[in-house]
Amino acid sequence: MTWTQAKLLIESKLTENISFDPTSESRSIIESPSSYSCRTYNYYPEKGFKVKIGYYSYIDIPWSMLENMFEDSKKEKNRNIYRHSVFVNRYPNQAKNHGCHIHVVGKMFVYAGVARQVSARNYMILD
Repeated sequence: MTWTQAKLLIESKLTENISFDPTSESRSIIESPSSYSCRTYNYYPEKGFKVKIGYYSYIDIPWSMLENMFEDSKKEKNRNIYRHSVFVNRYPNQAKNHGCHIHVVGKMFVYAGVARQVSARNYMILD
């Protein structure tokens, strides 16, 4: 799978009000790239997703982050596996401030059909 194919899947499947954890009010998409410009970590005005991570908290997931995590996971050293180290290498501040970024990106990939979860913290990018 290429990033272009992955982005099309993400665009078609990830919309507002989708929850990645149906047993909780957190981990759900509040706003999608069609209407949302990210505001944190100097992403502005990049389009992306606003994801609820707690009762009053949210994180921004810009398109560039999804593309970088997809492409970095596909590198030979990572063997198509998206995991903690892939994220931390590129986004250490985000991982330190809100570690849930890592899991949210993985769940977004799974929900869109871009990856499958192979263990508690590892996601294999599909071909």
